[in-house]
Amino acid sequence: MYPCSTKSLTNTKYEFSVCNFAERKVIPLAPPLFFNELNPPSILVLYVMTFFAIEDESHAEWCGDSFETFDEALEELKARAKLPWDEEPNLCPCSNWETCGRRYEIVELDDSSSPMKEVSRVFVLEISARGVVWHHKPT
Repeated sequence: MYPCSTKSLTNTKYEFSVCNFAERKVIPLAPPLFFNELNPPSILVLYVMTFFAIEDESHAEWCGDSFETFDEALEELKARAKLPWDEEPNLCPCSNWETCGRRYEIVELDDSSSPMKEVSRVFVLEISARGVVWHHKPT
């Protein structure tokens, strides 16, 4: 038996529902409903409601693509940490870029409603002429 409910998997929230093709409708599931209680058999449909983005907090600039998990965004920041501070994508967009730096945060956003909502924000990495400083240690 597999319970159907809202569940969090690797920092991404999922909402479970069932697609009943015989009746052509989607049925939201809530505990204590179980798959074996559905008649006729149905297919589980998964809706991703959150995603992760990288923001340079110092310049209020979104950096790169969106990511399905926190760990995927963290991998992108690991790659950026290996690049020089004074070259793209770490080069600051401001006129005093030689004394400025990037303050990268991973932001979790919920786009299930409009406007989308910020769920969480983690300050992860600083890159500047002074060097690389991790505030959230990657594993």
